[in-house]
Amino acid sequence: PAGAWAALEDKTKKLEKNEKIVLGFDGAWKGDSTGLVAIRLSDGFCSVLGHWEAPENDPDWRTPADEVEARVLWACDEFDVREMVADPWRFEQSLLRLQEEHGVPVVEFPTGSRSRMIPATGSFYASVMEGSISHDGDPALARHLAAAVLKETPMGGLITKEYKSSKRHIDLAVALVVGLSRAAHWRDEAPESNDSLVLVL
Repeated sequence: PAGAWAALEDKTKKLEKNEKIVLGFDGAWKGDSTGLVAIRLSDGFCSVLGHWEAPENDPDWRTPADEVEARVLWACDEFDVREMVADPWRFEQSLLRLQEEHGVPVVEFPTGSRSRMIPATGSFYASVMEGSISHDGDPALARHLAAAVLKETPMGGLITKEYKSSKRHIDLAVALVVGLSRAAHWRDEAPESNDSLVLVL
């Protein structure tokens, strides 16, 4: 609903060194947008840690993968990253390098899967309406959330672009939704098993 996200802004909060977080990631290799969002496990505070977006009218723009990887590694040094939740599609090599060479705990989350995205979208909506999360007011994240639309399916609703070729980016919103869905598993206690901490391609 209008104003619901803005009402959760809290400028008094910020991420502190070594705090436990989950990273939500949604990437694209060209002509789109890539986002990295942190969710603090202790209170659901959300903050954008990285954002790379194609300039308007530049379809040949490429995401600077080296900058993205460096930012992820910085986050892992700065915070206690329990998981990096990511869709590997079109970003497989970078994610594999982060996992295999640097030990980043990458967890695959296929955003094209309705069975995954519908529950994640519902959980995000409930968190907003209950006021159980907060954020620092990042304008790009607010813009991406505003650009996302709810697609209704027989299984439920999920966020998506208004139409496939739309230039209104939603990647930060997707990164937030998938990150929050996994953060819920870490809020009170560790998962029963770490077997899921494997990127399957």
